Amino acid sequence: MQRFTTAIESALVNSNWYAALMVALTLPDIAAKIDSPKAKSGPRYAAWVETYLTPKYYRPAGHVTPEHTFLSGDDCYALRCAFLHEGGDETAHHPASKTLERFQFLGGGFIHCNQADKKLQLEVGAFCRDICAAVETWLTSIPTTDRARLDRLKNLATIQTSGPCIMI
Repeated sequence: MQRFTTAIESALVNSNWYAALMVALTLPDIAAKIDSPKAKSGPRYAAWVETYLTPKYYRPAGHVTPEHTFLSGDDCYALRCAFLHEGGDETAHHPASKTLERFQFLGGGFIHCNQADKKLQLEVGAFCRDICAAVETWLTSIPTTDRARLDRLKNLATIQTSGPCIMI
């Protein structure tokens, strides 16, 4: 997984926001597949996000403010589908969308998380780094005795960058 989080950080350093966001939105898919390879993509993605990312996007009730979840697993899955499959940020018509209808990403250090009605504004770098941090937390939760998940991790794709190219 380190190769993917490193790719995200490299893209962020180069202000390649779209590449960073595309890779970041795939990480919950990859992690959730490693955890539950037979489960359906949408529910396993949403459950993974609820466990590892949503707590970062949750505000407990305060003296004058009610509790609020800015980003649920379902809404994040709807974003993943809209962005990766359509290049869009509108989620209103996606079946998984529960609360949010649109996302707006800001680049370059603006405010990180702001919600107005059914639109969530996120600073793309902070959001991508939050996903990477969630992946790190998830990785540390895998017991060293869980051979099945560790084997699936070992079998993730790699890109060979040196040595001879063998044509098949």
